[in-house]
Amino acid sequence: MTSPQPVHGHPATGQVLDLVLRVADHQVVGPEGLLLGNVDNLVLREHEGRLLVTGFVSGPGGLGPRLPGSLGRWVQAVWRRLRSDADSQPTVVPLSAVARIGSAVEVTRHGQQVLASGMGLEHWLRTYVVSRIPGAKGGEDRLEGEPVQDAAQHVWSPGPGSHLLSDLLGARVRSAQGEDLGAVLDVCAEAVAPTGAAVGVLRVRGLSYGPRATGSELGYTEDPRQGPLVLRVLFRRLHRAHRYVPLEAVDVDWQARVVTVAPSARPVHPHQR
Repeated sequence: MTSPQPVHGHPATGQVLDLVLRVADHQVVGPEGLLLGNVDNLVLREHEGRLLVTGFVSGPGGLGPRLPGSLGRWVQAVWRRLRSDADSQPTVVPLSAVARIGSAVEVTRHGQQVLASGMGLEHWLRTYVVSRIPGAKGGEDRLEGEPVQDAAQHVWSPGPGSHLLSDLLGARVRSAQGEDLGAVLDVCAEAVAPTGAAVGVLRVRGLSYGPRATGSELGYTEDPRQGPLVLRVLFRRLHRAHRYVPLEAVDVDWQARVVTVAPSARPVHPHQR
């Protein structure tokens, strides 16, 4: 069994990281500890038969797709309305600009500048108000420095092979015979290669799924050491039908949001992976 651990700098190859439990909704901080927002979504890309985690999204553009029903659609609609037509996709901070994943997600100075370039209101004020004041540069703000000039390359664009973590979370899981097994609750990823001082791209290794989400967001499904003993026993019983399955043993229909487990798969409880 491999227990998830916080990632300091680049993780060792094969080190496990549960994306919902260890990354999503965590605070984002800059090199000097400045609070920059939260991790509201993550970017997944299909590449040469693998599913990679390449970056994260902070702000309403990433949070909206994770919210249920009309609330999520409303958040996305308001966010798009407040942005220009040419800039209607969320800004992505690449994992190559993430220095550490622990109790918070610490970004490098470049990651901090990428976040600055995606803050629509502050960018609008710098461009159309501050920059027109004689003697003002419009760049020395609380996010430290000018937004990156090539910000367009950090914009997430939906398309073939490009997804958000929210596209996978909540997807229905079925057996090869069509039996409903629950929903995707978490996504397990691992490091693929050392990348110096940065976390770098992660590879999705497998999925956790089950009929009940209660307690899973607190880590009781993924981590056998989580919480007091009484709660561990209670949630272990509640989550006894939860399973973990390797990614290569499933077929993902992204459009229908359905994950089919192959007949040859041997799912195990997440504590036994």
